[in-house]
Amino acid sequence: MRNTLPFSSPEKTGIIRGYHPYTGYRYSGPTQIRYQYQEDDNHEEIGEFIFNNIFWMLIAMVWYRGLLFRCLEHQTLSTSKLILWGLVLASTFLGTILETKHHRKSLNVFFNVVIGYGIYTAIAYAHIRPDLIKAVLIGILLTVSVFFILLYMIRWHNFRVYRHSISLKYRSIVVTAQKMAGIGFAIIITVTGSARIFDSTLLKATVPPANEQNIEEQTIANNMETLVALYDGSWSALTAREKLNVLQTVANIEQRYFGLPHELNVGVADKDEDVAGTYNDETHEILISTKCLLYDSPWELVNTICHEAYHAYQHRLVDLWNHADQDSRGLKIFRRIRSYAEEFQNYVGTEDDFCTYYIQHCESDARDYADDAERDYYWKIRDYLGPEE
Repeated sequence: MRNTLPFSSPEKTGIIRGYHPYTGYRYSGPTQIRYQYQEDDNHEEIGEFIFNNIFWMLIAMVWYRGLLFRCLEHQTLSTSKLILWGLVLASTFLGTILETKHHRKSLNVFFNVVIGYGIYTAIAYAHIRPDLIKAVLIGILLTVSVFFILLYMIRWHNFRVYRHSISLKYRSIVVTAQKMAGIGFAIIITVTGSARIFDSTLLKATVPPANEQNIEEQTIANNMETLVALYDGSWSALTAREKLNVLQTVANIEQRYFGLPHELNVGVADKDEDVAGTYNDETHEILISTKCLLYDSPWELVNTICHEAYHAYQHRLVDLWNHADQDSRGLKIFRRIRSYAEEFQNYVGTEDDFCTYYIQHCESDARDYADDAERDYYWKIRDYLGPEE
């Protein structure tokens, strides 16, 4: 139901001088007068408005927990859930109280709900998407600041011209600022959520995978300027994307070393606690655990990349075995590859049976290779930088 409140009578005698299109306030008279905001913004009954806030808050919680939720840095799962509920309940409750009297409509329900989830997303993904989050937060701050400055200028201009000031309704100003902030937080949620819906990664490297034109250049020696970050102590100061760029470079080198006929795409995704990385042969993606990317040592991450790259190599060996004729399949060289093929068909993950997972030939061989490759990178980079003093 739309409620239109009549304009209040001036507190002192004066002539109506106009209606300001930005503030929505009538003003009048040559003397200082108080003005009444024209309230024409209620589309829902109070009970309906409160119900919609609670209903959509709970629906959004189901969606958010399934798509975007991740633990906060240095916080347990239970603490992170508690903080999420606290932020969402606080933003929804405060917004409902603020708008119950004069701003009851569906759009404001959206802003009430989205701000709490947006704040949590900004905190949880601050280290993964720092550029996006910084840009949006700065945009919110600037937009709200400009809004308040314009209101002040309009009020001061009115005082100088008509010798009276406008008495603003601060509740309406806060609601407008809330909408501006809500739009910004909605952008953060939309961009981050889209990456989860349409892609398997939260973040990708900006360094492109190797291709036919540059594959021969993908060697340790040719990429030393990038790889030195693994050794020179600057790793912890790198952003998540900068770390990914170094790891993509390592993957490109491994692609050339193994002679893979396809690229290796490195990205980051939330994984189970005991999973450092995975390889998906359908997309040729190596996905690093978000937690490992942020907190593991650079050499542990190099080990993970080499381990998963070896799995890509094993898949190509299995392809070779699958296309071999029956007489050739009995050759000794194919015996290990045949075990790879059987294990990939009946793969046992860490969540199924860790002991069985650990002793699989495909995993033990990948671990052995990754350990050797890690040492190779370490000593070649150290030799490039020169002996330690």
